[in-house]
Amino acid sequence: MSQSALAAKAGLARPNLIALELGRRDCTLATLAKLAKALDLTPGTLLDKAPSSAARLDRHERDAVARAILTGAPPRSARLRKMAEDLAPLFLPSLEAAGLKPVSENAGFVRRRKHRLEAHYSRELVKAIAERVHRLLPSFLPKGEVQ
Repeated sequence: MSQSALAAKAGLARPNLIALELGRRDCTLATLAKLAKALDLTPGTLLDKAPSSAARLDRHERDAVARAILTGAPPRSARLRKMAEDLAPLFLPSLEAAGLKPVSENAGFVRRRKHRLEAHYSRELVKAIAERVHRLLPSFLPKGEVQ
């Protein structure tokens, strides 16, 4: 079901639904009840299953973060820029192996940062970004070096 369809069925304005989905607005009990009814679920079911953080990034956002990690060119969005900056150290070994980044001198820093980031970003999100980085990586290699 699209956001527009859900908003219409629940009697909500689409911008309000988007704000709820992005966590920019708190959900009232009345809104929760409307959404549950529109989805033919109980409010408890909606509360039991919070969407994963990977689900909060659409494919274009995941792609923007992956491209920023590969190129160093920051995305326009401050949120995506911060995410790319935070997650980039996790990909240093892959980028170094591909010859895209200089060899890291401090592997301990990368391991410590990775541990901190895993506490901040869900495994699902990191996995989704990693899949996108590894899928895009060959297109950033110089011609003749694609493996």
